[in-house]
Amino acid sequence: MNATNRSLLHAAPRALAAALLLAAPAAAGDYYVSTAGSNANNGLSPATAWRNISFALASVPTTSPTGVHVIHVAPGTYGPGGGESTPYAADALLGSGAADIELVSDAGSGATTIASNAVRVFSISCFEMLGSGIFKSRITRVEGFRILPLIDGVRVGAEFDVVAPVLRDLVVQDGSGDGFYFWTFGSQGAVAATLEACEVSNFGTTGIFLFATGDGDTSTDLHVDVTDTVCRGNNVGLRVDTVDDVASLTVARSRFVDNAVFGVNLIDFGSVGGFTAELDGALVAGSSTAGMYVASAGARPAPACTARRLTVAGNPGDGIRVQGATDSLDLNTSVVFGNGGNGDLVGDVSGSTFAHCDVGGGAPAGTGNLSVDPLFVDPAGGDFRLQDGSPCIDAGDPLLAPDPDGTVADMGAFPFDQDAAAAYCTGKTNSLGCVPFASWSGFASASAPQPFAVRANDVLPGEAGLLVYGFQPASLGFHGGTLCVKAPLQRYLPIKTAKASGAPPCTGRLTRDFNARIQGGADPQLTAGRTVRAQWRLRDPADPAGFGDGLSDAVRFTIAP
Repeated sequence: MNATNRSLLHAAPRALAAALLLAAPAAAGDYYVSTAGSNANNGLSPATAWRNISFALASVPTTSPTGVHVIHVAPGTYGPGGGESTPYAADALLGSGAADIELVSDAGSGATTIASNAVRVFSISCFEMLGSGIFKSRITRVEGFRILPLIDGVRVGAEFDVVAPVLRDLVVQDGSGDGFYFWTFGSQGAVAATLEACEVSNFGTTGIFLFATGDGDTSTDLHVDVTDTVCRGNNVGLRVDTVDDVASLTVARSRFVDNAVFGVNLIDFGSVGGFTAELDGALVAGSSTAGMYVASAGARPAPACTARRLTVAGNPGDGIRVQGATDSLDLNTSVVFGNGGNGDLVGDVSGSTFAHCDVGGGAPAGTGNLSVDPLFVDPAGGDFRLQDGSPCIDAGDPLLAPDPDGTVADMGAFPFDQDAAAAYCTGKTNSLGCVPFASWSGFASASAPQPFAVRANDVLPGEAGLLVYGFQPASLGFHGGTLCVKAPLQRYLPIKTAKASGAPPCTGRLTRDFNARIQGGADPQLTAGRTVRAQWRLRDPADPAGFGDGLSDAVRFTIAP
């Protein structure tokens, strides 16, 4: 975009700011906006709130005793029908010393909405207006809004100086352009933005777009941190383009799901510069062309994309497509499995490195790589967590930080919690057409006085059952069902159904307090820190398989001190 066009985009809000600043109240630090307020108020308290966000941005003074003004926005919907004027910019002359502005909805994005019929809702940039000087947005934080744009949601860019906004708890959706657009042009400006706990969905172009171009050197002009963010239902989820410039990106614990073409699209078009992307704990699923596309044109001292704890699965198109053999991809402790298209890993990976990964279609060369079913919980339903017994559990790089449960890192974006109780395996259909299932309440403990009740539900009324347990999982055919616990098996005394539960005809329920077993001393193997697998074996005289018994699914739990 040339300087003349940029001037036109910013002229209107700057003129409004200049007019309203003449009547601005004395500096106070905190200001308030409410749909029940009035622009005739002073904005200094919730009771005297202004009516419009655009009025507040233009009315706060240039100075502040705290160095920053915080505009608190009450719940409600703010749009052109209520007098709003967008894009929100709040520009001031660079070097004028104008105080920063933080725009915050204290009730969060679930309660406060901004609707716009302009090209974009927020324009946070530093640019040159010909004949007038260099202007920079005073907005440094935007937090807690649902944003409904006509075209673009939030644009952040720099030709001069450094623009470094924090964008947090923003739900940006349903525009024809880009949800978040970050740009730099030339060598005198830089962007260092933070995108945290946001959701961007249903954009016709891109959910999150980084574009760096112009100076042809090797310094990083554009950097964005993306954390705990969901990017869903866009044409492209996340895109990075560099043209003879440098951009860097870090992504942590984020999801790129059901984006039409690419989930993550990383492209270097230039002969110098390029991009560096670091992904940790990300899911990429549901894209029709490729989950990830990594294209690296020029040589660089480090891989273009470094990914740790990545899950790329359930994409109708390719899993990861790599173009350019010069250190394009460094993949570690990740799962790339169950994708369509041309396969899970496609393209020239001769310059890429792989370690401790589960990759469908054949394990690539490298330490600790697998090519086996990762046993996702429900891949058809989009649940790519690991089931108990998955070969990816504790199979990640032992040099990485351990999982939250203290064990060796698991492959993929979703660490399996080995401390929490969880059901696994499948039960056997009984003679009344029900599938018994295990449940529990409380927690297993070597000392706690409270019970840890392990139950069998939807079993035959009036029949007995036996809780068997061991210390390793299994999935073995047994009496027309599945034995879920590996031998040797221990037996907790048989018990007869004690009370009715569930819907007829399977109203029986069995219950055992496993803490009584742990603390009773009958089995010295039941010590704190031990993981136990337990399954109900049930009497069924009319068993259709002819064995006279039934099986529930199983439960796994770890004994606390």
